[in-house]
Amino acid sequence: MKKPVKIIFSVVLSVAMVLSLALTAYGASSLTSDFAVTVENGKVFDENGDLYTGWYIKNRHKYYAENGRRARGWKKIGKQYYYFAADYAMAKNKIVGSKSKGYYYVDKSGARVTSNEIKMAVDFVMKNSNPASRQRNRLKQCFDALRKYPYVGKSDTPPGASQLPSYARYMFTRQCGDCYYYGITMAYIARVLGYDSRAAMGAVTAWGPAHPLSPHGWCEVRVDSGWKMIDCSMQNGHPDANLFFVGRDRYPYRLRCDKTYALNINNGKVSWR
Repeated sequence: MKKPVKIIFSVVLSVAMVLSLALTAYGASSLTSDFAVTVENGKVFDENGDLYTGWYIKNRHKYYAENGRRARGWKKIGKQYYYFAADYAMAKNKIVGSKSKGYYYVDKSGARVTSNEIKMAVDFVMKNSNPASRQRNRLKQCFDALRKYPYVGKSDTPPGASQLPSYARYMFTRQCGDCYYYGITMAYIARVLGYDSRAAMGAVTAWGPAHPLSPHGWCEVRVDSGWKMIDCSMQNGHPDANLFFVGRDRYPYRLRCDKTYALNINNGKVSWR
């Protein structure tokens, strides 16, 4: 009878460790579920009836309270800043803030992201899209705005992961660039609008099968279980085509994809892989 006990103990310990790691990654040293806290007259109490301090979940939304008082607006917790909406729920994977205090992107963990490229993307989105529009419409508005930046050929050599942030900074500040600059910059824009995004590198031609492919870069965003292309530079060259939100299988030109770099943001940290 000893072996089953050891196995059960091992499984319980493993589950506890996984939960602990998950809570830490989620920005909380402790997280209380619906049943462990109560909210009465705007105050949060623990199971003993004492004023509660810490994270808690209600109706699948995450909240934070300090001495029973629910957080609202920006709140620094540990090393990160989080944003709590008017209903006190923590915001995640969206642009939040105000004109007076500034707008920021908060990632899927709720942490405020302060990298230069993300801040530039937020500024671009707020300037070139209507906050009242739906997510996809805002992305289209930004796509149309970015395409107005003139195409300036820079290099036929696709950039590596470490170079991608500088390409976006260049496009946001100089307001010009080639297909790689468009694609990488669009990936940042899509990310702050809540899409999983990546930059793709490969080759393309709009001519016949005898014509060689030319080096090319574009953006892709995840929609449900698939990916959709957003191709600013080819759209500029072929205005009658639909190159926004199109799957590779429906892309009207001969295309080859050699490499993709996913834009990853977690706990406020940005990386390309």
